[in-house]
Amino acid sequence: MEKLMRVVKFTALVPETQLSNQQASYIISKQLKHYSRAELSQKLKISLRDIRSLLIVVSMIEPRDNALIVSFGDINTVISSDAFYLIFEEGSLEDFYVKFEQVFFTVLDLERNSIFEHSWELLCLETVLYYQVNNLTKQFQETKDQANQSMNEAETAVGQAKLAQCQQLITQINTDCQRASLTLESVLNNELDLARLSFMNQRVLSQNTDQDLESLPLSVDLITDMVESYLFQIRSLTLEAQEMLNLIQNKIELAELNLDHNRNQLMTFELKLTFLTAALDLCCMFAGLFGMNVVVPWTDAHGAFFGVTGGILGFGIVFYVALMIVEKAMEWKKK
Repeated sequence: MEKLMRVVKFTALVPETQLSNQQASYIISKQLKHYSRAELSQKLKISLRDIRSLLIVVSMIEPRDNALIVSFGDINTVISSDAFYLIFEEGSLEDFYVKFEQVFFTVLDLERNSIFEHSWELLCLETVLYYQVNNLTKQFQETKDQANQSMNEAETAVGQAKLAQCQQLITQINTDCQRASLTLESVLNNELDLARLSFMNQRVLSQNTDQDLESLPLSVDLITDMVESYLFQIRSLTLEAQEMLNLIQNKIELAELNLDHNRNQLMTFELKLTFLTAALDLCCMFAGLFGMNVVVPWTDAHGAFFGVTGGILGFGIVFYVALMIVEKAMEWKKK
């Protein structure tokens, strides 16, 4: 049995008395429904192939007759002349589902006194772009702050683990930004698709296939400017993400160099300590051989404790200094 898709339908109720020279006013209602692919295809009057592409293709913005198919980031939606159909899985996109109205009216305020405020489909498209760009920016800023805090601990195992985690998150954000850039660039490279993002333009083009794109009701240049503004933001975020990745990588490499230096210093100290111990052991061996019959009580006035001990330490220091001189000579020859 085919699994039904969860679809939230946001419907725009526009007052019939609203004129194009007045400020646009929208009342949005929403309801959750379940559709099979065939039912959704029939409901939206788009092909089953388009439904499959929407669910499989990672990123696309394509116009159809009186519909826009948008898969941008993790948002899959179909925009009709009076509704916004959000397709999502259980537990996903809850944030966008809750914030759709808030983001929509934020975009509407941004487009006040422009022709866009009377274009439901373009407002919905811009709502998706606005939400995704701001969501990526928020994720990047949070990860960047976490990475900056972890850089102070880069020479510890915990700090390096945190930096590696931040590196993975920023790499994913960078990948998402590049994918979004490619999607917007593909839209900008096709003027006819840009024009058909507006349903008003679609009606004119359907009546006159030879219609000049420069004289459409909703200017292609205005649509281009809107898409390019979000493309510019995404490209800027991509550059920031790449710079942050380079900074994290450089910090990790520098921390590794510092750790290697500290390890080398510790090994040098251990080596010198070994030399000193070996020198003292050698002196003790000679003292044992030649002083077997010497009484070494340190409480006896005639004992040889201080003499033997002093001799061992003296010869030990001499051997140690000699070994250090040899070590320095070898280092000097390497240079």
